[in-house]
Amino acid sequence: MIAEYTRRVAIAVILLAVASSVLAQEPATSLNQLRVLVKRGDTVSVTDSSGREVKGTVEGLSESSLALLVGNSTRTIAETDIRTIRQRKDDSLANGARKGFAIGAATGFLIGASAFRYFGPGFLVAMTGIYGGIGAGVGAGLDAMVTTNQTVYDTGWRQATAKGMSLKLASW
Repeated sequence: MIAEYTRRVAIAVILLAVASSVLAQEPATSLNQLRVLVKRGDTVSVTDSSGREVKGTVEGLSESSLALLVGNSTRTIAETDIRTIRQRKDDSLANGARKGFAIGAATGFLIGASAFRYFGPGFLVAMTGIYGGIGAGVGAGLDAMVTTNQTVYDTGWRQATAKGMSLKLASW
């Protein structure tokens, strides 16, 4: 009976740990929408309509242009000249800690369940908690190393939605 229960719990924990959430946020399609995603002082990479990339710090944002501090000079880029804007984002530590805890707790539970006859329920609870804590620490540590360059503004989305399309099509 304990073996069957242990197997079911282990399968459930593994499925929860492996499942990844798909919470992708669509990029802004206007500079007005971009105000929610970036603020003055943020570092961004702007790709203009000719394909050149400029990296700088956001100085200001109007409805028709972006002011970017590049080196010691401010460069104003019109909205019509911007193709994409990307920003470096750090991964949330919470999801790594949750997944690490789930994997660690499942491992601890299996270890505790295997010795349940000899050491009793206290050992089962202790192993689940100890290994869960270790797993949470490892998961958060791994997530601390993950950074991505997220697209926060993309005129391709504007063009796709203007044509009545709900998905962005990649250019090959």
